[in-house]
Amino acid sequence: MRESVRRRFIVRFAIPLIVGMGLLVGAFHYLGLLDRYLNLEAQSLAWLLNRMGLTAYCWRNTVWLHPVIGAVTLSCSSLGSAIILLFLFLLTPTVPVGRNIAAAVLAVGLVYIGNLLRLMLVLIIGHYWGAASMLTFHDWFGPAITILYVLIAYWIWSLIVVKRRRRPYFYYRWD
Repeated sequence: MRESVRRRFIVRFAIPLIVGMGLLVGAFHYLGLLDRYLNLEAQSLAWLLNRMGLTAYCWRNTVWLHPVIGAVTLSCSSLGSAIILLFLFLLTPTVPVGRNIAAAVLAVGLVYIGNLLRLMLVLIIGHYWGAASMLTFHDWFGPAITILYVLIAYWIWSLIVVKRRRRPYFYYRWD
């Protein structure tokens, strides 16, 4: 790697990523935003379950759906995927800022909704088939669902950000 390319990578990507992640972790830790975010996800999950006709109760970051209790922790939250998707705009410095921010906000919203649907499926399976089935589904199918909705959000983000060419890359003219 040439020295100028390495320096450009460090200045444009690595330093803003490290500083941004540090600021986000510091803000979430010292300002108490992590507990608020987990509480917001738990309340949204309880609201969705109640709209489906099930009786769910929420207390802090815990959702109770008889006979199971689900706690929204940092590892079950959509926060990690959302932060990673938020930093995608650093990879595209030539894209207009407005389009980049709109794509990032849409991708984070899709990740949030996808995680709520995943947690809702976990609790519904626990409600109807018991805690063992809930844990099995959470441990085995939860990561696959997470990968699926993160890839869908990234795909939609790339559709918005990447400008399409009018002609294909290999355009042959038959004269």
